[in-house]
Amino acid sequence: MLGGKFLAQGSFGCVYGNPPLKCGKKRLSDDFVVKTMSEVEANKELAEGSVISKIDPKSEFTIYPMRKCEVTQIDEENDNCLRDCEIWDVARRARGCKIKKKQPVHGLVMKYGGSDLNFDNFTDFNKPVFKVHTNDLLKPMLNVLNGIYKVEMM
Repeated sequence: MLGGKFLAQGSFGCVYGNPPLKCGKKRLSDDFVVKTMSEVEANKELAEGSVISKIDPKSEFTIYPMRKCEVTQIDEENDNCLRDCEIWDVARRARGCKIKKKQPVHGLVMKYGGSDLNFDNFTDFNKPVFKVHTNDLLKPMLNVLNGIYKVEMM
């Protein structure tokens, strides 16, 4: 497969990976995904990612965008012409399986975080693994709060 495999859709974008969509003229490795979205939403999410990267620089707890890219090449066989994506700005730019170079589909490059957590596979939510006392959540949250405090002090 040469193009992007549709992985998921959220409120503002669609994620393609294994392999990701082609960004510009470069094909990224399977270690990354490309999230297609409107330019406005891409800029917002990139700005948010900049803040998150200061709190979690090794991306241990979060997945945030690393950079923006432009998707200008898609096809029927490999990318399904992005038809799986119902985001209006993406769908209208990929209409007819052609993207105008002056009106590209905007994307964000992110690390591939692995399979989606699908709780439909779990039959019993009352197993002890899901029972966590509130006090046990506070200690790990302290690191997050310290990171936010450091960002605010910059």
